[in-house]
Amino acid sequence: MGREYEPYIFAALNSAKVMLCVGTDYEYFNAVWVRNEWSRFLKMMEKDKAKHLIPCYKGIDAYDIPKEFNKLQAQDLGKVGAIQDLLRGIDKLIQPTTGETTTRASVGAEDLNNSFIYNNALEIGTSKKPKEVKKAIKKLETIRGFWDTDKKIEELKKRRKKLIMKRWLLVLLIVGVILGGINAFFYYLKLSDYQAAIKYGTEYEYGKAMYLLGTLDGFKDSEEQIEALQQLSEERDRKVVDLVNGTVGDGDSS
Repeated sequence: MGREYEPYIFAALNSAKVMLCVGTDYEYFNAVWVRNEWSRFLKMMEKDKAKHLIPCYKGIDAYDIPKEFNKLQAQDLGKVGAIQDLLRGIDKLIQPTTGETTTRASVGAEDLNNSFIYNNALEIGTSKKPKEVKKAIKKLETIRGFWDTDKKIEELKKRRKKLIMKRWLLVLLIVGVILGGINAFFYYLKLSDYQAAIKYGTEYEYGKAMYLLGTLDGFKDSEEQIEALQQLSEERDRKVVDLVNGTVGDGDSS
């Protein structure tokens, strides 16, 4: 809520020629938001001599008003005719010079327009879409110099970078999950072939076993298994040869 009204307050302070700071207690003058506004106006007065602040008090001593007002002409509203004196004093201060009326009106309208742009940009900037935040930044860049637009632009740029980073992290996470799933799929395919090859080996089907293990590209200890199966296959072949030779020899001798 405070953020929504702040640009309007700033616009009013910026365009006002006279500020009346009215208080009936020392604490009222120094309330956080009250002090904030008259302090800002005093700073504006240092740059713009056409601005004036008039401290107004009632029911308290003049010494109870903030020390920052010591050099200013304060108005005791408890005195008879104080309001009339105050109005005459204000009238003298705000009498426009030639062309000043038009200038003040145009400045006020510009500040009001900037306030709308400022609020609209901040509202858009709350989006979680980097594209929308970029729009908000562009809007604020059209009113640079108005209130704290430069600060807000930097804040939105940082926020946009974080949103982009979050999006990329999400994309990488999704890709990682997909790749992980694909890798797991191929792992279990190879594991299935590996187990089938081991089974073939136990059933003395060494050729099938070695063929399957050869397609696994070094999965687990497939290379060692191939060497072991090769030895078993060669040993079996030798036994077969020896058996055949022995049978032939017995037949000749008979």
